[in-house]
Amino acid sequence: MIPTATAVPAAVVDLLVAVRPSLAGVALTGAESLTGDLGFDSLDLVSLANEVRARNPRVDLRAWIADTMESEVDSVASLAAALSAAEENDNG
Repeated sequence: MIPTATAVPAAVVDLLVAVRPSLAGVALTGAESLTGDLGFDSLDLVSLANEVRARNPRVDLRAWIADTMESEVDSVASLAAALSAAEENDNG
């Protein structure tokens, strides 16, 4: 299932801005493609995964990155959903 556009959690915006400071102040809907709309490249995705890992060592984005490469769905909403699921698994 493809996540639909929703309000983007501030923590996700903070992660994106940490990798791409030019996104500060940009209103995100969740529907944006990280690679197509926001201009992330493979190095940015690695930086994003490293930033997530630095903030929460138990959360690993490798599965999400692999899924997005296969499905070509790399929306901000799909990232937020992956992070939320990982954190729920970590807490539960």
